Amino acid sequence: MIIKRQTVAYSDFIQDVETGDVILMHGQYKSSHWIEFFEGVPWSHSAMLIRSQDIGIEDPDNTILIWEANLLIDEIEDVILCKSKDGPMLVRLHDRIHYNFTHNDDSMFAIRHLYTERTPDIFKKIKDVIQKTHDAHFPSSTHEIGNFLEGRFKNKPSKNGTFFCSQLLSHTFMEMGLLSKNHPDNSFAPADFSEKMDISLQKRAWLGKEMVLDVKTI
Repeated sequence: MIIKRQTVAYSDFIQDVETGDVILMHGQYKSSHWIEFFEGVPWSHSAMLIRSQDIGIEDPDNTILIWEANLLIDEIEDVILCKSKDGPMLVRLHDRIHYNFTHNDDSMFAIRHLYTERTPDIFKKIKDVIQKTHDAHFPSSTHEIGNFLEGRFKNKPSKNGTFFCSQLLSHTFMEMGLLSKNHPDNSFAPADFSEKMDISLQKRAWLGKEMVLDVKTI
């Protein structure tokens, strides 16, 4: 039997995670399958991983958080607001993966490590992005598609103040100074952060190979 893609146990999956690493998810919803089909990659959701202490959240375990834009899930709490919300949110990575897998929302997860110098200024910029966008919401399905198409094919930024997943991720990279603002944040799709597209980062930063989680070890 030929193994097409090697996977790693959860303990190895999170072992070397640093703030700024990218996580990709393979969704099980029909809308997720459509996104993955048209993009030609197995990923329909993208987000950034953040170590809690890097952004000033006191936590003796330095918990790995996921900075993402998503729909409202009542069982998942934002760690700053201590309640559920839609749109940009900061939640515990383990909670998100465990919920998504056990509820059959997502069936595959991959990390791409960000290789760059991590400075106090980088962490401050991430913290500033969180503060400025935290109250925003996730767009309706119609607006999500429309915002992306306007950005991708007309290079027009969205104006309704909402964020979909890859839009928030690209926006955060832009504010960190690692992604050009030549194209609006709503022009990016999850596939752009996959190995297939391999997004071009600035300041000699780059993303490593996709490291896929063995979901049996969750």
